[in-house]
Amino acid sequence: MRNAKLLVLNIVLLFGVVKGYGTPTASFTADQTSGCAPFAVTFTSTSTGATTYYWTFGNGNSSTLPNPSNTYTSPGQYTVTLAVSDATGNTNTTTYTNYINVVDYPNAGFYSSSTAA
Repeated sequence: MRNAKLLVLNIVLLFGVVKGYGTPTASFTADQTSGCAPFAVTFTSTSTGATTYYWTFGNGNSSTLPNPSNTYTSPGQYTVTLAVSDATGNTNTTTYTNYINVVDYPNAGFYSSSTAA
């Protein structure tokens, strides 16, 4: 009886391991995608099956955290890429082109045709 229980347990464990793995799917969101520099963004991985993460933020910065933050200090549009891997080495990558839009602070100006008070 003990051997039968071990056999069932081994089958369950094997099935769980085989069934639990597959190609991970990389996806993510950002708490905001447009703003003035310096612009701080928190990214959240919505990936499935991932155990490791590699982010590139388009401004020379990168991270291996699942949910990193990045600050953009220069105006421009930035492409963000997330590459994920699972425990067996399967990988998947997604890229959101021009996902972050950073604008400079506006310059206030005025004109008056009269200088008299």
